[in-house]
Amino acid sequence: MISVAIVYDIISVVLGIIPYIGWLMSIFISMTATAHFYMWTKIKGTKNFNKKLLAGSIIEWIPILNILPAWTAMTVAGYFRHKTDELLGKNLAMVSASSNNKQKTK
Repeated sequence: MISVAIVYDIISVVLGIIPYIGWLMSIFISMTATAHFYMWTKIKGTKNFNKKLLAGSIIEWIPILNILPAWTAMTVAGYFRHKTDELLGKNLAMVSASSNNKQKTK
């Protein structure tokens, strides 16, 4: 997912250099990327990613600002957030399971 975001950002930079026509094409690419990432997150079931998706979309739809690597930043932040939630969920499950086992042995 991160590599796809990097490709979208490179395309945005290249199109962002070309005035007017490149800016319009870049907006079309941004709409495509928004739909792509939205569907990807829905299929994967990633929670709390839509706010970052919206932020990345807004930045990428604005000409000249779309040169910023918003898709990559949004995707990396979402990935780390997902992994952090995954690790915390596993650790909390282990802690609650061990506390339940301690209570049963008493």
